[in-house]
Amino acid sequence: MLTKTWSDKEKITFITFLAKGYMNSMRRVHLYRIFGVQEGHMQYEGELGSLYLVDSALRLCSSTSEFILRNEFFGYSKPNWYRDYYSKSSFYRLKKQAIDEFIDCLNL
Repeated sequence: MLTKTWSDKEKITFITFLAKGYMNSMRRVHLYRIFGVQEGHMQYEGELGSLYLVDSALRLCSSTSEFILRNEFFGYSKPNWYRDYYSKSSFYRLKKQAIDEFIDCLNL
């Protein structure tokens, strides 16, 4: 658990940082598979561990939170993707809830 309360800005900064690492790990794992890097290779296993951590925490979230987090942070989505699903106010309210839920699932 967190020893201090994070502001909403700090939470978004943390998740954005984590998401960039996640996306980089996804790319590297894809390249490792293309070039035939064997499982058991330390770098490959480290990347898989990073992906597993994030994916496990996302799966522990509610389906709405997982959907929002994957589209907003952990995937390639067009800007304003949420307009097809939510009003602006609903999206920001649900996004805040999703961020809090994700951080709780990470046990920070």
